Amino acid sequence: MMPLRKCSGMTLIEVLVALVVIALSLGAVITSINQSVTDFDDVRSRSFAHWVAMNRATELQLELAATPGTTETQELLAGREWLIETTISAIPGSDVLRANIRVLLEEEDGSALADMIAYIGKAAPVTEKQEQEQEAEDQNNNDSDEEESAAAPDREQEP
Repeated sequence: MMPLRKCSGMTLIEVLVALVVIALSLGAVITSINQSVTDFDDVRSRSFAHWVAMNRATELQLELAATPGTTETQELLAGREWLIETTISAIPGSDVLRANIRVLLEEEDGSALADMIAYIGKAAPVTEKQEQEQEAEDQNNNDSDEEESAAAPDREQEP
């Protein structure tokens, strides 16, 4: 009879246990990567929504014609359609308006990605004298532009 040799390899059970450990580890890694991608997309969407809200606040401050009430507008930014809900209300006893700006993505469930409050100064009433001065200034600018274009002769370039 031949003597049995000692084997120095791994048994089938040891290999199966190692595969189970590797499979569980890879599952945890994939879940972690998926969560990171989801978080990144959420942060990016909130950043764009904040930019949209800041743009709307700036538009309102530059218009100087804001009136109390609620409006809904849309804006395209980063290839996505954003819904902007703006509620403007007067602050009693002051010349300032308060604008509540909410930004939502149209394709999502309706929860706001950005909320912002902006304060807008009311436009000072324009007097008749100011209107006349502005018209005169505009007319002077137009006249000077015409004079400059008439005074500048057409020059041909010499070889």
